Amino acid sequence: MCGMKKQDKELLQNIDRLLAGEDIKPDEMTDNELKSAAKFMKKLVLLKVMPDEEFKAKLKEKLLRQIKEKQIKETEINHMITERYTTRRPSWRLALLLLVLLAVAIAILWAKGVFGCGY
Repeated sequence: MCGMKKQDKELLQNIDRLLAGEDIKPDEMTDNELKSAAKFMKKLVLLKVMPDEEFKAKLKEKLLRQIKEKQIKETEINHMITERYTTRRPSWRLALLLLVLLAVAIAILWAKGVFGCGY
C-alpha cells in the first residue's frame, strides 16, 4: 500500500470493512468515485445470497448418496477381484494342491534318507 493514493487506500479499507460485515456510510466520503464504488460494493454485499435450508438438505442428501454409491461400487469391484482369483478356475487350485503335496512328499522322503548319495 506504499505507492497508493489516499483515495485508493480509503476504498480498500472500506471494502475490507464491508466484507468483514461492518457497515459503512458512502455519503460521508469526499470523492464522488469513492462514493459510487462504496455504494456498489455495499449493494454487492447485500445481494450475497445464502442458500435456504431446503437446498442445503438436498445437496447434503445428494452428496451422501454419491458417497454411498461410490462405496458400493468399490465393494463390488473388490468382491469381483476376490471372486476372480478364488473361484475362477478349479484346475489351477487342483494344480496348486498337487504341487504342494509333491513338495511335502519330497520333503518327507528326503528326511527319511531315500535320496541318499549311495555312500
